[in-house]
This record gives sequence, structure tokens and C-alpha cells, in this order.
Amino acid sequence: MVLPYGVSMIRGLKGKKITSLRQLLLWWIIGSGIVLVLLYSLLADFFFRFGVNLLTKADLGNHAAIYAKNYVQDRDAPLPSGQGLTSYLNIENLPDEIKRLFPESAFQHKGLAAFADEDDVDFELPDDYFESLCGLNCELIFLYSYQLNETNWLYMTQSVIASEEVMHQSDISDGIVFLMALVILVLFAVLASFLIHKIGRPVNQLASWAANLSLHQIEESIPDFTYQELNMIAHRLEGAFQRIAQSVEKESRFLQHASHELRTPIAIASGNIELLERFAELRETSESEQQTLKRLNFAVRDMQQLTEMLLWLNRDNESQPENHPNDIGSLASEMIDDNRYLLESKPVKVELIRATSTIDVPITLCQIVLANLIRNAFQYTQEGTVRITVTDNSVVVDNENVSSAQEPPEMNSDYGFGLGLEIVERICERLNWRYEFEARDNGRYSAIYFL
Repeated sequence: MVLPYGVSMIRGLKGKKITSLRQLLLWWIIGSGIVLVLLYSLLADFFFRFGVNLLTKADLGNHAAIYAKNYVQDRDAPLPSGQGLTSYLNIENLPDEIKRLFPESAFQHKGLAAFADEDDVDFELPDDYFESLCGLNCELIFLYSYQLNETNWLYMTQSVIASEEVMHQSDISDGIVFLMALVILVLFAVLASFLIHKIGRPVNQLASWAANLSLHQIEESIPDFTYQELNMIAHRLEGAFQRIAQSVEKESRFLQHASHELRTPIAIASGNIELLERFAELRETSESEQQTLKRLNFAVRDMQQLTEMLLWLNRDNESQPENHPNDIGSLASEMIDDNRYLLESKPVKVELIRATSTIDVPITLCQIVLANLIRNAFQYTQEGTVRITVTDNSVVVDNENVSSAQEPPEMNSDYGFGLGLEIVERICERLNWRYEFEARDNGRYSAIYFL
């Protein structure tokens, strides 16, 4: 069964679920977009913080340099101050609240450290802690240290006040970042859908072309499937199909020639058996000799039927054989008698349940089908029952092997899968008969439905 392209999940040979290529490609592209948005968001946040720190350090460093120059000339020079800017001379004048916020590594020459209101600390801060430092509600505090000389240091704190305007601008910036991230994700999704559609169309064309590829089309030119890889797959499929076609053609020629060649020896064997039967009529023969001639006659007849049937199966354009009314129950009884020698010395019971109606079928092909099913049941039943049931439109052969001397045949053995049953399948397929079988631990169930 050929599965259409685009099925989301299919079952593999071992029962595993196989993800659709279309689905896999879609999630890969969307996932890549999400990862890209996250990475750029983190990168933007990093550079934003880096830029703020760089500008703050440059501004506070400029204030510190000017004060250092004035401090050399006048020790009482005013400390730098401004909006949110507070300066302290030497560490003993630095408030304890500031010292608690920053580690010792922050107190170095031209060192800048920052503390945000949401940062975690190892001690609990009171609600008005930042208001006491900034005088207002501030969100961020920078500490800049500058060494004036061997004994004196300048410490400056720059507070970023969370005013309504700043918070509004921050909300706008966050909204813009979120909107840009959403737009990028939508673009990636649209791109993924477009790409899948762009690739999916030639893939569907390739699947349709491969599904309809036949022996009569291998000589036609291969369509262009847009992409080099798909065209390569098409060429590989055509090459494989040509090799299969050549192999089938060789097998068909061999089968046809072999069937024709077998006609002559079969005819010779049939003529000689007829002569032996006439010689037997002229003299007294034993029962074993009569049985031997009978079996030879059956074998030659089976070979003749098999040869004609193989020639018929080999002709694809051969018309269907003509149907005639036949009593399938009588045919089944004949096949049982012809193959009863297979049950010699076996404790096997044969039951025939037959209907009295007739069915329009080709008699020769029906005989081959019945003979193979019954022969198979007789051959592989060591002890038990073979039940043949004939209805108005079907024949069922059910054999039950209860022998403990022989292990039940394995499914991968030759049991029930020889040439005979393969021929049965081919005939049923050609004549549109339904053939069913079920292998069991102790036998086999086979049924032919004449549709």
C-alpha cells in the first residue's frame, strides 16, 4: 500500500512511530527562530547594560578627574554633585548602607559597581532603604571609586530614579522588544510554511510519479522535479525499476521457454503411461502395480496442468478462461481420492462437507487450486483431521494436526508457502477470487471465495 505524502505519523516495520519530514522541518525552523530571538534578547540586554555602565563610568570618571585636579589646588574644593549624584571623601564618610550593598572588590581605583533594586542580598532590606540612600525612589545605584593620592579617596554614588516618565519609557521599550520578537517568530513561521510548501509540491509530484511508475512508463522521460536532489532520487528509482523490469522479463522468458520445452517430455511420458496401461490390460497385474500406474498418471496430469497454467499466468494480456458450471463438491471429492496416497499409514480422518449446487468456474484452474490446497493439508497432517467444506460460493480446507511426534511448523519454514500455494494465490488474484489463509500452531486454515 502506497502512503500519501504528508501523513503526519506512519508505522515503521518494527512498530515505531516515524515523524513526518514536513513536521520535522516546520518545528526545526520555528525552533531556530525561538532560539534566535532568545539569543538576541540576551545579547541586547547585555549590550544595554554594558552601554549604561560604560557611559556612567565615563561620566563619573570625568567628574572625578576634574575634582582631583581642583583637590590638588584646594583641599576644600566642593565635592561633585548633581541630580542623583552624591560624593564622599574617604571611606569613613561613606554611609554604612552603601558599604553593605557593595563587596570589597568594588572599592578599587576607577572601579564601577552597580546595584539594582531587584538584586538579591544576604540580608533583609527595609522598605525605605533606597529612599534613605537616594532621597527618592531609585531603581539603580552606581558606586565609582577614585584614588586622589596615597591617603585620600573619592567615592561617588549615582542613583537612577524610577520616575513615571522613566518607567513609561521602560514599558514602551519592553513592549517594542516583545513586539519585535513576536514579529520575528511570525516571520519564521511564515518562512517555514512557505519553504515547506515550496519543497512539498515537487516531493508530492515525485511520490505521485513513483506510485504510478510501471513497466510501460520506464522508457518515458523523467519529469523535472525542480530540485537536484529530487531529480537524483527519480533517476535512482527509474534505474532500480529498469533493473527489476529486466529481471522480470528474463524470468518471464525463462518461464515461457521452460513451459514450452516441458510439453514434449510430458507428452512422451503421457504416451508411455498409456502404453503401460494397455500392456497391463493384456496380463494380470498386482494391485501395487496398478497403484503405481495410477500415481504416474496423476503426476503427469498435474505436470501438464501446471505447465498450461504457468503459460497462462505468464501472459499478462491473456483473456480470462471460459467459465462452465461445475460441481465443486464432486471436484473436491476427486482431488481427495487422487491425493489420498499421501495419508497412507497416517491416522488422519478426512471429512468432506459439500453442497449440491454448481458454480461457474474454469474447471482446470479450479482443479489446480483444490488439488494444491488438499495436497498441502494431507502432506502436513501427521495425525488429526482434515475438514473440507464446500458451500455455494466457497471452499474451506481446515487441517488439525494433533501429532506429538512432530513439532508444529514455524511460520518461516516451508510449511504452506511452497510453489503450490504461491500458484493458488496467483490464480486467485488473476481470477478475482478471494484467498484467505491462517497459519496455526497445529495446522492451517485456507479458504477460496468464488466472487
